[in-house]
Amino acid sequence: MFSRSAVHPGDHLRRLADSVDTDPRLAVSTAKCMLTARRQSYASGAKVPALVDAAQ
Repeated sequence: MFSRSAVHPGDHLRRLADSVDTDPRLAVSTAKCMLTARRQSYASGAKVPALVDAAQ
């Protein structure tokens, strides 16, 4: 489990934005990490755009 204090939203959002086109797997895992840290749920089969929108 991730600690809320360990999540730096600015860093993660920047990584998410930078990787969404070039490394979709990184974008997905970054978005899931942010959502998990915020205790927000997401569908197991959620697509990149839905995860990115939810994480931002």
